[in-house]
Amino acid sequence: MGPKVPLKKIQELIDIADVKDKTVLDVGAGTGILVEAGLAAGSRQWIACDLSLEMLKILEAKFHNKFNLNGDYSSADRKLLLLHADVHSLPLEDGSVDRVICHNAFPHFHQPKIALYQLHRVLRPGGLMVINHFGGRDFINQVHRSAPHPILHNDLLMPAEEVAEWLREAGFTVTGVVDASHLYRITAVRLAVS
Repeated sequence: MGPKVPLKKIQELIDIADVKDKTVLDVGAGTGILVEAGLAAGSRQWIACDLSLEMLKILEAKFHNKFNLNGDYSSADRKLLLLHADVHSLPLEDGSVDRVICHNAFPHFHQPKIALYQLHRVLRPGGLMVINHFGGRDFINQVHRSAPHPILHNDLLMPAEEVAEWLREAGFTVTGVVDASHLYRITAVRLAVS
């Protein structure tokens, strides 16, 4: 799960994503590091999506009482929805979300170009996507290469400009690229007509 991220950095990411009154897909949500801040910022609906059922169970246990989660992994008011799904074949309708946040998850997508096409498909025209890591590419890659689980050794972040090109190929307009020692972030918008 990595080191604890300061709330200030989480809030900065939520602010950049501009989630107020938006339906947000938190892809690779894990144990829900962004959930509370995202809902507190006034998102219309927060969809926490992860391939790992174990991660979603931890998330569900963490927020069960706070958000009154029921048996189908959703809150009674449907503001929080937990979705067990693969980013490469999302069970969401075309144009069904306003924002996509991919925090600490992108290197785990084994077919990243397919994932980007899927994320483009589910994002509404004019919607924003943010790929984010609170650490530089070299640091993240070193953590993965030295992980105790060999399955992570090849889950590496590509140079941000290369990922930005993949985003363009998928139909996004890239609006920001940071590939620094302390931060890896790419922002992109789905054009109104694509």
